[in-house]
Amino acid sequence: MKKLIFLLTIVSVSTILFTSCKSSAGPAGPVGPAGPAGPAGPTGTANVIYSSWFAPSAWTGSGTQSSFFDRAAPGVTAAIRDNGVILAYAMLIGDGTSVRPLPATTLAGGVVLVAWNHFSTAVGSIRFTAITESGGTFVPATTNQFRYVLIPGGVSGSRLTTGPAAGYTVEQVKTMSYDQIRELFGIPENGTNEK
Repeated sequence: MKKLIFLLTIVSVSTILFTSCKSSAGPAGPVGPAGPAGPAGPTGTANVIYSSWFAPSAWTGSGTQSSFFDRAAPGVTAAIRDNGVILAYAMLIGDGTSVRPLPATTLAGGVVLVAWNHFSTAVGSIRFTAITESGGTFVPATTNQFRYVLIPGGVSGSRLTTGPAAGYTVEQVKTMSYDQIRELFGIPENGTNEK
């Protein structure tokens, strides 16, 4: 019996000690000051913008030696024009489903008939041109299809510094085939991600 009383006493004292040692949490302290901002990262090329295939509704100057049409391209910003890459492609009616990177020329009998090209005339716009070098006149078809790809900046020493094309020079990117660009940037065969 003495052992039982002794054992109960020890259990009771232990229970009292353990429950009295528990402490309740106090109120939360004030929020500390914000840390300093980190350095800005380099401009990336992960946000490549691409259009769907489109055809011009009309060519300005059609029937002369030089024709063009302007395409609204909201992704063409001042930053893209100054530090990015603007690529364009054509599916010309005489080529079937072949895709030509622009600039390109079409030939007949070894003579340049038409030089096709593109450039940005202003923020938000790309001009597509067709110039005949044979001395005659030319009427470009409105069924020719065009598409553009805009690669944001991130260029250092003429090399892209970020994204899938990191390490390539701007000239290397410009000379890649349409399929190489599609694969490098994960661009679908059709559709757009431009808003």
